[in-house]
Amino acid sequence: MKLKAISLWVLPAALAVLAAPAVAARQASKTVYVSFVDADGKPLTDLKPEEIHLAENGKELPITSAKRITTPISVMMLADTTKVAGGGGFSASSSSAGELIRDIRSAFSAFTTDMLAADPANELGLMEFGQASITITDFTSSQQEIEKGITHLVPKPNADSVLLEAIQESSKDLEKRKNTRRAIVSINVEPGTELSKEPPNNIMKELGKAQAPLFSVSLQKGDNRNTQRGVVLPQLTKQTGGRHETIVGQSALVQLLKNIAATLNAQYEVTYTRPAGPTPQVLAMGVARNGVTILVTHFPPQ
Repeated sequence: MKLKAISLWVLPAALAVLAAPAVAARQASKTVYVSFVDADGKPLTDLKPEEIHLAENGKELPITSAKRITTPISVMMLADTTKVAGGGGFSASSSSAGELIRDIRSAFSAFTTDMLAADPANELGLMEFGQASITITDFTSSQQEIEKGITHLVPKPNADSVLLEAIQESSKDLEKRKNTRRAIVSINVEPGTELSKEPPNNIMKELGKAQAPLFSVSLQKGDNRNTQRGVVLPQLTKQTGGRHETIVGQSALVQLLKNIAATLNAQYEVTYTRPAGPTPQVLAMGVARNGVTILVTHFPPQ
């Protein structure tokens, strides 16, 4: 991909001479974590560094390294424990409605297994968002502890959703983690009522600060969709380097979360040099290969 260049801010001549050594010293090495997937949604693992291009504010920057990830990841899993996750609001003819929470548990269990098998140093946390965003299991690399939390996921009979609030709270939690590689994975059931009041821009800001891609799965069990979530989730996932998937069959949940795990476990660690100056506003990336989807944050690292 050919990236359009823009002019750099230039110091006045007299100041530029005096400031040159300091400017050189302030050049920074930055790292972003990227997933590359093919037309079938499968992660690519054979990209060469020379195929990858990166730009900030429209100006291409030199990539010093591009390799498969070598660092562990912190992931917060967000589980729907609203009334619709237990079948509330569905007709009696929907025989599988009561099993939704079991499928949600199975999906997160499979995701946990794959993430820890890829790297035992990976750490995962679990949060529910029925009526309130509550941490069930704090970040841990113990599969036993995570599984214990997953078994405690129970839908609340009269609870509505605060998924967007949970995304914001998870972002704040992730920003505090030592691991610089981070992600959020959520499962929610539609249709449902969303009670979160936080403006979407504030949620997006927290995700950007955490450098955490959001992978969101919506299980559609009715004709209607929540207007607020239906607009916000696709934007949050796209801007942060994640994906939003909508499915109608809960039997696909396990495989879908295993696919997300495979995507995260096949990330690339791309390091580049940023010149001195204010933190750019927009990051973009391209590859010199057809049919590749790039999952990368649009927020440059600080």
